[in-house]
Amino acid sequence: MSAADNVVYAKETAAVAMPTGDVVAIRRGDRYDADAPVVLRCPGFFTTDARVGLDDVEQATAAPGERRNVRRG
Repeated sequence: MSAADNVVYAKETAAVAMPTGDVVAIRRGDRYDADAPVVLRCPGFFTTDARVGLDDVEQATAAPGERRNVRRG
């Protein structure tokens, strides 16, 4: 098992109440150890997919054959 196998990423942004009374804030895309208490408490909030939280980059130019509305002032 490599170190990468022991890592998960938050699928949600949430506040998780722990049994100790503490509240742990998680943010979408943040990386956690798979055995972290917050991960063990709410495993459905996490995934092994490292692409979670990466924003799509807006395409700045039109694709071939795509028409865009242009406003000129």
